[in-house]
Amino acid sequence: MSQYGDFALSTCDGRALPSFCSGLAIVSRFPFIEKEFLEFSYHGSILNPDGEYWARKGAGRARVEPHPGFIVDFFVTHTCAVGPSYSNAYYREHQVAELVGWVDSSNADFIVLGGDFNTDPKDNETSYHNLKEAMISSMEEFFLVIKEWLCPKRATYGNPRNTYSYMYTPVLYDYIWHRANRWNMIWTNFFDVPFLRAKKVISDSSPSNSTNGTAVEVSFSDHEAVTSSLFLWKSIL
Repeated sequence: MSQYGDFALSTCDGRALPSFCSGLAIVSRFPFIEKEFLEFSYHGSILNPDGEYWARKGAGRARVEPHPGFIVDFFVTHTCAVGPSYSNAYYREHQVAELVGWVDSSNADFIVLGGDFNTDPKDNETSYHNLKEAMISSMEEFFLVIKEWLCPKRATYGNPRNTYSYMYTPVLYDYIWHRANRWNMIWTNFFDVPFLRAKKVISDSSPSNSTNGTAVEVSFSDHEAVTSSLFLWKSIL
């Protein structure tokens, strides 16, 4: 697994405040060949209370070799979030443009990009369109029919089954994208939006309560996870 500081600025402390800390990580069963953090040039407004300006988000890149001669660059990212009364689309569109540039500059055989992009395919911004021009969405590739993937039951934010964000409009914010360089090929064999839950103990401090609390199931996050299985084929040319 990547270390805390691998995908963050050197000014990231992470103890007192999350400022300058991306919160990104990559876990791999294969040794890392390279690791680097690429900071976005565009951040949120310093006047907004969302903290985006201070987060200094970007993308983490890790290179691995899952099979001899098969070089894969994995990118993970978290783009500018939607504000309470503003979209932050301006910053997000520029961040995605930088992401596409980093992906284009990779000389790996295969490139995989995943993360929380905070943009839905139906949003009135260029972010999703620009990503789709540069890469293939694993979710679209696997489900094929739009009503099977762009629907509330597979929403990654505001999903009706999420215990934190169920009250919001269901949207698709989290993706896995892929592409192959040269004559190589990569395609999606499986895709899922798993519902990850954990037990949370809610304490009852009333004098009449004889137990320590009530255990309830809650979502891991206000976002759902996305998972994909990818096939890699390398050309001999």
